[in-house]
Amino acid sequence: MLTQIIDDIKRRLAEAGVRNVYTAFDALPVDRKGECFTVVGVSSLNVEAPIMAPLTVYFPIRAEVEITLLAPENWSLEQLYGLFCQKVEPVLLEMSGMTTRLKSLALKPDSNLHRTALKATVSAAWVRKVERSLP
Repeated sequence: MLTQIIDDIKRRLAEAGVRNVYTAFDALPVDRKGECFTVVGVSSLNVEAPIMAPLTVYFPIRAEVEITLLAPENWSLEQLYGLFCQKVEPVLLEMSGMTTRLKSLALKPDSNLHRTALKATVSAAWVRKVERSLP
């Protein structure tokens, strides 16, 4: 389920024109990811107690999705925030079938990678519907 969530967000970002999108599990060296790149991950996933109906089971699901934009240290904060507002935020807020909200936005230098990181944490909730098999 985690892989599906991450891959779906990665695909949506790419369709919106965000280049160099990687998963948090990607092992590609940083120097091969491009000047500016985006990392998608899920920090938590909660599946609530199922709701049973005669022919269907509904699973309420909540996740904390983390999207991190990493840009060279010489990028201005306006450039980085502008990229987030123009390309990333609309994708996160318009994900069909999900209720989403921007929970936090943090900016910090990443001295190990010599980059500036803009990390957005988004709360997402949805219901997965599974048909019950009859005996």
